Amino acid sequence: MAEIGYTAIFFTWVAGVYAAVVLLWGKARDNQRMLESGRRAVQAAAFLVTVSVLALLYLLLTHDFRYQYVYDTTSTFQPLVYHISALWQGQEGSILFWLWCLSLLTVLLAWRRSAAHQEMPYALAILGALQAFFALLLMMAANPFALANQIYTEGFGGNPLLENPGMIYHPPTVLAGYAATALPYALFMAALITGKVKDKSWLRGLRSWVILAWLLLTVGIVLGAQWAYVELGWGGYWGWDPVENASLIPWLVNTALLHSLMMQERRGIFKMWNAILVAATFLLCIFATWLTRGGAINSVHAFGTSAIGDIFLLGLIVLAIFSVLVISNSRQLLKGDAEIDGLVSREASFLYAILFFSIAAFLVFLGTMFPAISQTIWGRQITWGADSYDRITRFLAPVLLVLLGVCPVLSWRRTRARELARSLVFPLAAALITALLVTLFGTGLTYGVLAFALVSFAGATILNEFYRGWRLRMGKGENALIALWRLILRNRQRYGGYVVHLGVLLMVVGITGQALYHSSQQVALDPGESVTVGPYTLQYVDSGTEESVAKRRFHASLQVYKNGQPVFVLQPERNFHWNVQQWVSEVALHATPAEDLYVILYTIEDNGLATFEVLINPLMSWLWIGGIVLVVGTLLAVWPAQLERPSVRGA
Repeated sequence: MAEIGYTAIFFTWVAGVYAAVVLLWGKARDNQRMLESGRRAVQAAAFLVTVSVLALLYLLLTHDFRYQYVYDTTSTFQPLVYHISALWQGQEGSILFWLWCLSLLTVLLAWRRSAAHQEMPYALAILGALQAFFALLLMMAANPFALANQIYTEGFGGNPLLENPGMIYHPPTVLAGYAATALPYALFMAALITGKVKDKSWLRGLRSWVILAWLLLTVGIVLGAQWAYVELGWGGYWGWDPVENASLIPWLVNTALLHSLMMQERRGIFKMWNAILVAATFLLCIFATWLTRGGAINSVHAFGTSAIGDIFLLGLIVLAIFSVLVISNSRQLLKGDAEIDGLVSREASFLYAILFFSIAAFLVFLGTMFPAISQTIWGRQITWGADSYDRITRFLAPVLLVLLGVCPVLSWRRTRARELARSLVFPLAAALITALLVTLFGTGLTYGVLAFALVSFAGATILNEFYRGWRLRMGKGENALIALWRLILRNRQRYGGYVVHLGVLLMVVGITGQALYHSSQQVALDPGESVTVGPYTLQYVDSGTEESVAKRRFHASLQVYKNGQPVFVLQPERNFHWNVQQWVSEVALHATPAEDLYVILYTIEDNGLATFEVLINPLMSWLWIGGIVLVVGTLLAVWPAQLERPSVRGA
């Protein structure tokens, strides 16, 4: 089976090279048979990669420890689901999964867009070359079918931290997001080569792929934060780790790209911005993959130094040079069709959003690479700690919230001051009331007052936009529910975007509550003793120990009381895993919309004495709720128009 998998990778490389060459040659000679042959080669590559993935999955499920990758990532005592997730757990498997996602998305693109589109041969040629690059990478430096150096009867099983449901959905979503950014990159480069960049129908198709990539990255990042929150046992969800940052940077740039594309589609402006941002998004995804696997940084997520890093870096350099050449040769095509008439206008607000996300991405990139930069310049590594990033975030967050609150009420071309002031009366009143309430019932004048006031300001603006449109439709005789339904469905891009912004605001509520108002207490308790933290009293009832072939499990039971009444039981764990000779905490968590009660077990002595850390994270659930709302808004914005017609028939 391994021979089949490796052979399939080899022929994937052949198919990718063939597709790139034949598509370019066929386009130059206007030979439709060659173009069709190139399209079929792309499809063949996807089939071959699928064969390779299935071959590796078979080896993982059958515990064939003759192969190093199977030994490194699985063991016989793991649940079945973690044998499946081992497919993308290790370095070699994740690269193969990257290639698989890229191949399947390429086939989807070829199926959705006809060969009659003049840019398609170039786009598919670029994607074919990328497939060949990843296949070559697997053959030269990351072969998942390599034999082990010795005979094993049992597998190592990998890092115990990866035995979490997060392993099932976080890495594949992020990797699929990385792969998805290749499609808008290929389409835009092809459009520049063919001069089709001004075609609005092409632009709408491009935007769908950009949104798909953005959605996958968004879901992946949020799921990764949730995984860190429940697994790592530190009470947080984002540690500004270099690999966390590596996924955030392209997301920020892709967010800027989404706003920029809207302006090109509507007003014919920001074309140069779009070219730069679409290239930067994809190149930063390659950079993120290199950062994780190239040994350039130290991280709990990184795979360590290997030859794969040098090849990735070379590929990144080649792609960057290609992108610069194509964009620089297309400067005339990228001139805008219009100018921004006023600094206080809808068009200008989109420019401010683009600048905001670009600056944020640059600052995160600078902080991530600063150890390497300082080592090169000054001969010593200087690392940005979490405090440095937090200070930057506290400065940037109010700017984002003001943009979210002001932009929806701005007019196209130019906004009159009186008109703007009238539109902001309700949002400013909401902000003032919120500030007073937080000051009175919170902890006085703090950064939280500003944060929650600005959230109210932006939220009131967005909800008022919904209300104005809803009221206009009701004025035409529609009942309340039908008016709201039709308002959203007939303006999906606009109101879907508003829902996305509401999701962001809810996430800010969760982030602010956890960051500014959390409390914690570390305590050592004997069985029967209790501790009071906030409104909760936790009584340590008992503890126990269990031993299995994988680990030794230590657990404690805590009866939680609120207002003198027992409400629930928490059971934090601390387990010693034999394979890595490492302790891993399993936190106990009780979540409500108001706050999370989060308990970590540090130690249990032979006499039962246990050390706990008890944390209260206010409003934490709103981070995850906001993420769900954000996804719903994105799906609403891209929902196919034809699917809405039966619902609004007769309108």
